[in-house]
Amino acid sequence: MSVEQGAFARATRVSRRSDGSFSAEIFPDWCIGSRPNGGYLLAIALQALGATVPYEDPIVVSSHFLAAPVAGSAEVAVGVVRIGRTLARAEARLTQDGEEHMRVLAAYGSLGGHAHGSQLMQEGPPSMPEPEACIPVLATTPDGRTSPVRSQFDIRYHPESVGWASGIPTGRAEVKAWMRLADGSPPDAALIPLLVDVLPASVYDLGVVGWVPTVEMTIHLRSRPRPGWLLCATQCRFASEGIMEEDASVWDADGVLIATCRQLALLPLASGQAG
Repeated sequence: MSVEQGAFARATRVSRRSDGSFSAEIFPDWCIGSRPNGGYLLAIALQALGATVPYEDPIVVSSHFLAAPVAGSAEVAVGVVRIGRTLARAEARLTQDGEEHMRVLAAYGSLGGHAHGSQLMQEGPPSMPEPEACIPVLATTPDGRTSPVRSQFDIRYHPESVGWASGIPTGRAEVKAWMRLADGSPPDAALIPLLVDVLPASVYDLGVVGWVPTVEMTIHLRSRPRPGWLLCATQCRFASEGIMEEDASVWDADGVLIATCRQLALLPLASGQAG
């Protein structure tokens, strides 16, 4: 199946309007509970930005989530900040009914797969069983909300990553999983925000229950995704004052680093209470 025919491409499609902005549709089957997944919203914004700048790859993307929209029509306003010889910087604002819900600043360039000088890699992908030896988990959250967006993926979790799903949290704030789109569509750069944001929050295995909304997320794209399974690993190292940070890395089946990400999120106010 081609990207143009895939569910992800249809769900993130944007149309240019006469004033230079873009119209989009937010679909309920890419939500967690009733709230659209933040990575999904960012993927919509990247479609608009990619249609605006002369370079193909979002090298670095920083997004601030201001309020949660609902499924339905939305608008993405874009503005070019600067176009240089190797990078173009642009911003996007996703609004719904006149209210701004997300603001994005991105630098686009070209990743051709060729080295441009020295390369440093001090660690490789995390240890992971083959996908066939990993386990699927029902698309729910610890507090019982459905997660339709996770049903859009074939996700195979490391057996030690999702103790919360069986009621026995492991005490380790980390998640490792193989991922690919459920309909078989090959991944592209616009899919990366979903890969780093669609997995259950790593703090769930610390016994945290409730909504963990993202405040800010920054993604660095290192290589274009290759067809096949992608390995995503997330980890929370620091949480205090009701705020957590989560680091993520995405690798392909050949052990090539595709992207890194750090996001800041709010912890629930109390067990079982959304923050």
